[in-house]
Amino acid sequence: MPFDLAEFNGTWRLSRHENYREFLRKIGIPEECVAGALEVTTEAEVTQEDDVITWTGTTGAQKAVSSFRLGEEFEEEHLGGKKKVMYRWEENSLVSSYQDWDGTGLKVTITRQLQGDTLDLTMTAGDVTCHVQSVRC
Repeated sequence: MPFDLAEFNGTWRLSRHENYREFLRKIGIPEECVAGALEVTTEAEVTQEDDVITWTGTTGAQKAVSSFRLGEEFEEEHLGGKKKVMYRWEENSLVSSYQDWDGTGLKVTITRQLQGDTLDLTMTAGDVTCHVQSVRC
């Protein structure tokens, strides 16, 4: 592990995004939800206890909680149902991989890189890639 996972701990607020709308559409988010997601505050709280990481994501009034261990596949709750995912370290990034997002084989990968108090995400769904930046609150 290149650095202490505890460095991810804290609350992160979405500060900017590029191609986010197209990414949300690609993963099958209904258009009315896409529009809403772009207009409300999105935050993630990250905590760690022993080897269990918990992400609590809040978008407007919607909240989702995921607890996991690195390298173990589990089902994560998303709009549209549960998705199988595995989190792992890859070089200096925390990567989550969904091998079959929608039952048609759509692969989704989210790569998180920590740069001080900025968390940069590169999210890819098939041929669509978006970039999201969050700042520590």
